[in-house]
Amino acid sequence: MVLLCSHYERYVYGINEEAIDFLNSCSLLSERIPESVRLLQVKLPIDELSRQQWDSRAPKLYEFALNHAAHWSPGAPVTNLDAAAILSWMKSPKPRDVKRYFLCFGEEDIFSRITRSENTRRDLFRHLQGLVDSRNGIAHGDSTVQPLPTDITEYCSTVLKFATRVDRVFSRLLARIARTSHPW
Repeated sequence: MVLLCSHYERYVYGINEEAIDFLNSCSLLSERIPESVRLLQVKLPIDELSRQQWDSRAPKLYEFALNHAAHWSPGAPVTNLDAAAILSWMKSPKPRDVKRYFLCFGEEDIFSRITRSENTRRDLFRHLQGLVDSRNGIAHGDSTVQPLPTDITEYCSTVLKFATRVDRVFSRLLARIARTSHPW
């Protein structure tokens, strides 16, 4: 159970890394990159800057401008997006957090895009949440968490279904952002 959840989590982080690598390789103009992605790029540096004494901010401000000015300059090509900055807020790949991640790229509800019916969507969401909750329970020593072999089989099927469908949808979304062919 823990291993499966780790693979699911790695999938989410991995697809993020692939997406950012793709966007960087396209040298998109700043205005083509979703604002929410650009905002996440600067969140930690700005928060760090705000905690420093006013008279000692110059070196960090210089570094900030050097690394992030292109993100906010119309017509400037952006090639230095940081994948880690996009998911710095995510603790575990709970469905609501995964939905929030894809919203950063303009996908309102990834679960609605990868399913046709409300029942399928609800089951997918529930199984992914159950997987993460079970993993967290096991990792924190909750002896009441005892997944059955059928549960594990269902979770494996759910992760595979989720990843396969998201791969297609996200590839098309990135192609629209970059106005180019699908990255995968």
